[in-house]
Amino acid sequence: MQEDQISVVLPEHGDEEFPPHLPLVKQPERSVDPVSSSPSSESTSSRGRSPGRHQREAFEANIIRSYQMQFTLPSSRQQKVQTWHNAILRKRELILQLLQTQKAIEDVENEAAQYLTRDTITRIYQKHFNLHSDDTHDEMFISMISRLRVNGSYPA
Repeated sequence: MQEDQISVVLPEHGDEEFPPHLPLVKQPERSVDPVSSSPSSESTSSRGRSPGRHQREAFEANIIRSYQMQFTLPSSRQQKVQTWHNAILRKRELILQLLQTQKAIEDVENEAAQYLTRDTITRIYQKHFNLHSDDTHDEMFISMISRLRVNGSYPA
């Protein structure tokens, strides 16, 4: 007798709906026979079984199935989804850190503006963030991020 199996099916690329409550990594279906295949159980399989023994064997089979599902390695596609998800979480952390850093820079910069000219502050920015060109997407990204401000005017 084969027990019902639970599996999660991830939608194919481009599906419109993707419920957020689904786990990110799909576990493969496993078929585990709830009856042990050891020689001792084969000799008793022809005899009648007590209901307690069947329940115990089904319970043990569920434990084995649970163990196998927990320790299966994800496929390449699932690893990519997990890597993407982790990268988004990391990006969020970094954006929040960048926000705090930019606020600290602007606080100190406003005080420094009392002693330094705007030209001097602009030259310091250019010294640290000027990539000599915005030819590549990486250079354009860094240039754009370096000009972002929380409060006040943007450096040249």
